[in-house]
Order: sequence, then structure tokens, then C-alpha cells
Amino acid sequence: MINIKNRIEQPTIIELLAFCAGSSSDRVEQTVEDYKEQNELELYGFEAEGKVIGIIGYRMHENQMELKHIAVSPEQRYKGIGSLMINAMMNLTKSDQVIAETDDDAVDFYRSSGFTIYSLGEKYPGVERYRCEFEVE
Repeated sequence: MINIKNRIEQPTIIELLAFCAGSSSDRVEQTVEDYKEQNELELYGFEAEGKVIGIIGYRMHENQMELKHIAVSPEQRYKGIGSLMINAMMNLTKSDQVIAETDDDAVDFYRSSGFTIYSLGEKYPGVERYRCEFEVE
């Protein structure tokens, strides 16, 4: 895992951010600006053969890591990279708890990674959201 916050404008990283921030260019641009302007937001990448194939963005609240973004390039999915990134960041940050909010598209990833899932209901019209929590034992 490497800190890639200073490389956030690279096309590969923007493409990965678009998978989790939404395909709207305005949302992706806002997400890039948020990482550039907000010191508390961190962005790390997972490299294979010199190429960033996964990203994980988070904010710390004392010993709690709040996942903001996580994505793996489509051709590298289902290989455990997402869970590996979460575990690496938990070790790096010494987190006691990891939380995330997601929708139907990613809730199974969090469930299979050992997170407890709570429905938040329909926060946006037609979109059910979930709170995902993982407690470090």
C-alpha cells in the first residue's frame, strides 16, 4: 500500500475513483477536489507490476476508520484485493473499528469481508443505503 494522494489527478486513479464516486464527471471532480483540499482525507493505492489497481480512501475519527472510497480495477476483482487493502489500512492506522456506507452494488463485498450490515433505508429516491461496521477483536 502506498500513499497516492499526491497522484490523485492521474487517469488511472481518477478512473478507479469513478467506480465508487459515481460516473458523473462533476461528482468525480468534486471527489478529487475533496482529497486535495481536506487534510483529514487519506488515499492509498495497491500496486501490481507498477500499476495502481486498487484504491482506498478514508478518514480517521480517533481509532475509527471511516471508509470513503474503495475500488479495484474490474480485471482484478474477486481476488481478495479489496479485503487485503482494508486489512492493510487497519494495521497501518491501528483502527479499532471500520465503518462504511454503501448501496446494493457493494453491500455483498462488505458482508463477505466480515462486516455487520445495517439497512439505513431509502436515503435517496429508489436507493437503499447500508451502514457497514467491522470491529477489530
